[in-house]
Amino acid sequence: MVRVDGGGVHRRGVARPLAKRHCRGTRGFVAALALVAVAVASTVAHAPAAFASSNVNFVGVWKVSGSALGFEIRSENLKTGACAGKTTNPSYHLTDCRVTGNWYAFTIVVDGGYRSRNVGTVFGNTMSGRFTDSNGTSRAYTASR
Repeated sequence: MVRVDGGGVHRRGVARPLAKRHCRGTRGFVAALALVAVAVASTVAHAPAAFASSNVNFVGVWKVSGSALGFEIRSENLKTGACAGKTTNPSYHLTDCRVTGNWYAFTIVVDGGYRSRNVGTVFGNTMSGRFTDSNGTSRAYTASR
């Protein structure tokens, strides 16, 4: 038999105040909530360092399959993803090079106004990408180093 009487719960003749019974469950909940908050804060605090080193190494001489034009990435900042390089044709300039994770992007520019935007992914010593140029051409390509 259960009856509520004057702020307490009586069960089989044992009186327990509601506040004390409520606190016991609340303390466990608050402790669990605090633990989750610490875990989330720790993850957020360490996230930049974890992601900073996750950019793929893009440096190397890349030969594009089925094309005479290749390119060389001479430098890459693994933390920021900024990279720099050149093409095998001195008239074609490689600019706006960036790596994020295993994704890359760069632009090839020719002095006469031609531009080719290249994007894709790197897996080890191979890459798979697509270029879209100022003539309206868009093609997929692969390359290896």
